[in-house]
Amino acid sequence: MLRAALLGIALALIPACSSPVYVDATVIGTGFGAPELPSLRAGRLELDPAAGDPLRDRIVADFAVAVLNSRGIALTEDAKVELVVHGYVLENEHWVPPETRVTHSYWPMYPRRYCVDGRWITVQEPGVWVPQTWVVPGHTVREYSHRAEVVLQEPSGKVLWMGELRADGRTGDFFGVMKACMPLLFAEYPVPSGQPAERRVVLAPVE
Repeated sequence: MLRAALLGIALALIPACSSPVYVDATVIGTGFGAPELPSLRAGRLELDPAAGDPLRDRIVADFAVAVLNSRGIALTEDAKVELVVHGYVLENEHWVPPETRVTHSYWPMYPRRYCVDGRWITVQEPGVWVPQTWVVPGHTVREYSHRAEVVLQEPSGKVLWMGELRADGRTGDFFGVMKACMPLLFAEYPVPSGQPAERRVVLAPVE
């Protein structure tokens, strides 16, 4: 009982390590004869049909323009190609049932002294492995699917390039997801990069 109590105290004193924040992203870029553009203009921003809030569309547009600007593509009012974006988030909750886990901790034995034929000797006995059973309580997990669509098109509506981004994870940080994933999406412009469409993207390092 004493060992179990000491083990509980030791485990409580171990600092918890924060897990990395990541999303499983899928990036797809489809070109329809899209050239490298010297400039483009901001077109319409599709409103989020779920929330009716243009904030996510604006976030997508801002990061898309920033990436294009870094590649020397300017944003002008008289350009012949316009940028059309749409961003939204789908949320889902599911129940994770309780789970029983067993871990083993090694407990070394203290040296013992014995009197043999009038002489004291010290014996180091082997330690023991102590099983510890604990239950992870059931809990609800909320997951998010961040979506973004970016289209470069002519004023007539002819699509020159279409980028689609889907990033699934447990973070609701749409801003952080777009900041990390938008450069990956535009790596597929104007032609596919050859990288796998599905990849894991870490948003924050392990502390």
